[in-house]
Amino acid sequence: MSTTIEDRVFLVTGANSGIGEATVLGLARLGGTVVMACRSATRGEAARQDIVRQSGNSRVSLELVDLASEASTRAFAEAFQRKYSRLDVLINNAGLYTAHRNVTADGLEQTFEVNYLSGFLLTHLLLDLLKKSSPSRIVNVSSRAHEGSTIRSRTSKASAVTADTARTVNRNSRRSCSRANSGGASKGPASP
Repeated sequence: MSTTIEDRVFLVTGANSGIGEATVLGLARLGGTVVMACRSATRGEAARQDIVRQSGNSRVSLELVDLASEASTRAFAEAFQRKYSRLDVLINNAGLYTAHRNVTADGLEQTFEVNYLSGFLLTHLLLDLLKKSSPSRIVNVSSRAHEGSTIRSRTSKASAVTADTARTVNRNSRRSCSRANSGGASKGPASP
């Protein structure tokens, strides 16, 4: 049985501005149901109304989630699964940058929790629904903002391990992006 675009459900985090808002608008113009996952009800609703007006698609909805909170991310995933019977595309777009270290109620550095951990957690929590909706897709959006900073640790050993890991991830992601941009396909992680 083939699924038409009108039957598909798209979920975009960080959807009220920037790349997220542009992605929602593009998907809304194609048809289907687009769910905007945002932290701010005010900014999210303003963006949603603008997208509905521009796209002519009234099936754009706003759901609230604070990705700086594990409890909020878990509650959002549970509510999403109760409300939607399928999920064809999950776009983990939400991200933030702060000039100062902020620690969340979960005891985690805010940028790390929002930009990395919550996307992983949300994907994990929605994985069964994604599999059920096969062929579904997961898209993780990131930036290169990390290249201009360093990770400070309280111990030199932890700092060395973290820096080593960051270099490896950065090197592998560049290789994967290069292959994807040149039309090459990758079935696994980039080789050294």
